[in-house]
Amino acid sequence: MIKYALKCACSHAFDAWFRDADAYDALVAAGQLECPACGGAEVKKALMAPSIGRAPRAIEERPAERPAERPASPAQPATAAAADSERVKAAMTAGGVDVRRKMLEAKLRALRAQVEATAEGVGDRFATEARAIHEGEAPARPIYGDATPDEVEALQEDGVPVARIPWIDRRDD
Repeated sequence: MIKYALKCACSHAFDAWFRDADAYDALVAAGQLECPACGGAEVKKALMAPSIGRAPRAIEERPAERPAERPASPAQPATAAAADSERVKAAMTAGGVDVRRKMLEAKLRALRAQVEATAEGVGDRFATEARAIHEGEAPARPIYGDATPDEVEALQEDGVPVARIPWIDRRDD
């Protein structure tokens, strides 16, 4: 395993663990590495100090070196690289916080921002407005707001297209 200090285009710094340098390269090439703070996909290695351990006192104390475990072929097939990237993603952590969780939170914040920028907030009138739009009694437009589970179920039973979105709080940093 190797730990890299990473930085996104917005200058958010974070650490992540990878199986090896090739696993990092595969994730970057596949566009699967994102900043946990902003969700940006432009992530690069940051300047970092090497971790150098203390040398053994005597050469006899040095552990026997094993040959590096590498695939027989010089390049892994795409499916193996994809499987490796999934295992690497599962192993990534930053400061004890799961990077995948941070990446999901960043994506949900981006989704919220997009919904707020492109739709009209109708608050607790959502069920009434959605039904009126569906029945042609109100102008067609994208809306978002609050509805109880019973209101959502009734809308869906009546064929009104609605979707529940996990609404994550905005970050003001």
